[in-house]
Amino acid sequence: MEDMNTDSVALQLSALRKSFGSTVALSQFNLDIASGELVTLLGPSGCGKTTALRIAAGFEQPDSGVVRLLGTDITQLPAHKRNMGMVFQNYSLFPHMNVLGNVGFGLKVRGVQASDCAERSAAAIERVRLGGMGDRYPHQLSGGQQQRVALARALVIEPQLLLLDEPLSALDAKVRAELRDEIRALQSDTGISTIFVTHDQDEALSISDRICVMKDGEVQQIGTPREIYFKPANNFVARFVGAMNEIPSATVAEGNRPPNSTMLLRPDAVTVCARGEVGSLDAEVAGQHFGGSTTMVRLQLELSGVVVSAQLLSRSINLSVGDKVGVVLNTNEAIVEP
Repeated sequence: MEDMNTDSVALQLSALRKSFGSTVALSQFNLDIASGELVTLLGPSGCGKTTALRIAAGFEQPDSGVVRLLGTDITQLPAHKRNMGMVFQNYSLFPHMNVLGNVGFGLKVRGVQASDCAERSAAAIERVRLGGMGDRYPHQLSGGQQQRVALARALVIEPQLLLLDEPLSALDAKVRAELRDEIRALQSDTGISTIFVTHDQDEALSISDRICVMKDGEVQQIGTPREIYFKPANNFVARFVGAMNEIPSATVAEGNRPPNSTMLLRPDAVTVCARGEVGSLDAEVAGQHFGGSTTMVRLQLELSGVVVSAQLLSRSINLSVGDKVGVVLNTNEAIVEP
């Protein structure tokens, strides 16, 4: 990744290290967030992504390293003195306060006058599409509505940085997709620099300007969604982000491939064709998984017995289990693993 112009950097996390007992949560963690950028921290449970977010927020202190906000060292600054908005997975709303009270709480503790507080809170509620619900209490709202309240509460204080800690993981699939798109639209409209934490690869690919893939407290790759997906830096990133076929190189007779190696190939780089077409391998349809607009088809290569998956447009598929077909492996897109 090219170095950013320091004038455009909103947040710098430099050489962060954090241990909990003998467990190293972060090791020499470095990340710059540009002004107006949404960066997602992506990785499996225990990779350190939430620890990095909590250090940025001031809820955890690093063992070493520096946190800078707009060029100012805030490493030792307590959380309540950092102008950051935080949205948690579990909403963290006050049950005894209505929507208006919850959204305006941050303004109230900052000493904003009551009339201004009410006006700004009402505007924030409208912005997250909850107009007319200011008098409702959290127990009267759906999960998606509660998370919108939490988002409005974070945005109303006009933070310098927005921190989102797996905010969609407690919601059902349809609401997740809707709120994900709304968060992205709100972030783009407001221009607030944002860190989004998730373990969901599809979520990261769809919402991010850049993705920071993490494993065992270390950065594996930082790049745009397209770079992460199509040009993974290592085998961990290749396997973790999106589905991947693992195919022994001996399956494909190409003299320039080393023996005893494995090809990693995305399902969308596997093409189904008529049996006997030039360059194809004979295969049999072993199964299908309908996913709406696309269908994942499992294909057993007859010569080797290897099973590969192909992602195809559902409207173009007219296959049944047991059908004899041809398969073309677009190996120019493959990653060869020793």
